[in-house]
Amino acid sequence: MNMDCVAIQVPANGHVVDFSFGRGWECDRRYRVSAQECVEVDIPENAHSAGSSNGGRGWECDRGYRAVSEVCAAVKVPENGYLTDSTYGNGWECDRGFRVTGAACLAIFVPANAYLDDSGKRWKCERGFRANADLCVRVEIPQNAYLDPFGEWRCERGYRRLGSSCIKLDIPARAHITGAGDSWECNQPYRRQADACIPSY
Repeated sequence: MNMDCVAIQVPANGHVVDFSFGRGWECDRRYRVSAQECVEVDIPENAHSAGSSNGGRGWECDRGYRAVSEVCAAVKVPENGYLTDSTYGNGWECDRGFRVTGAACLAIFVPANAYLDDSGKRWKCERGFRANADLCVRVEIPQNAYLDPFGEWRCERGYRRLGSSCIKLDIPARAHITGAGDSWECNQPYRRQADACIPSY
């Protein structure tokens, strides 16, 4: 097998690179590969040279501009919006309290007893209220109940839920309330039979 080393043919405006794969050369800055040559990059207005110019157009638009064909067009930021550094999407985002609707930023309707979440794009009901369509309605807490950390109501210990009410547990002799607090179980060594605790022997 012929293992001779062949000299790398570097075109004008190019330079050798220390890679074990590929052509073994790259174009100088402000030049890009075209066939086996390095041609000068034509950088449009509101753009700048990008990297070694060996792939793509060899230029990128400045902040506030987006590539449209071979030119850089100004990003049109709507009222209540701001520029982003992302090369994807619109190039802009809406301010807190506004959401993208087409090419505009429209105010997010926040109903009474609600607030904007951390993202600033959605609203949540305050504690003690529940979302119902576009409203926050008060959570009705029955007697012998309380609000849990999630804003729902739970029966107090010693009561169980029945519909929208909390019913007191009827605990027989030789029994105790379970850890969950909404039921009972027999003491050892008794066992449950219907609504009573009887000896297990």
